[in-house]
Amino acid sequence: MADQNLTPKKSIRPQISNALLVDTMSGEERFQNTTLRPILKLQNKVLLAIFKDYITEKEAKKGSKTDEKRTYTRLSATKQKEYIDTVFQKDIKFKSVLLGMIIGHFDLEEYNLYAQNKTGTDRRIINLLKERIFTGLAELA
Repeated sequence: MADQNLTPKKSIRPQISNALLVDTMSGEERFQNTTLRPILKLQNKVLLAIFKDYITEKEAKKGSKTDEKRTYTRLSATKQKEYIDTVFQKDIKFKSVLLGMIIGHFDLEEYNLYAQNKTGTDRRIINLLKERIFTGLAELA
């Protein structure tokens, strides 16, 4: 049975046993390790599926000749990271959708913490997302 002190959103999140929690860490680091990482882990398969669909859609728009297309999986690891970085820099709409997916898993208390430092927290979320996508897609290939 779930801990009755947890909100329903928190109760479904996976535990991250190796999440670092020390007294000297900043509030942002603590939020990252207690809230963001579990949400990203919970949503991992969905996030990967969305990014794979994104890649597929972009490649379908590049042209009709298959030989001219350079699929994500054919890129070197360095180029794959660059591709992911570029997506998050240039496609604001897509980035906003993914941010919304994560923020939508906050309870009110977490949202209030997020609202105090949106820019910094968004940066943390994006960095975690990029790393999770890069690692996850590499494992699927």
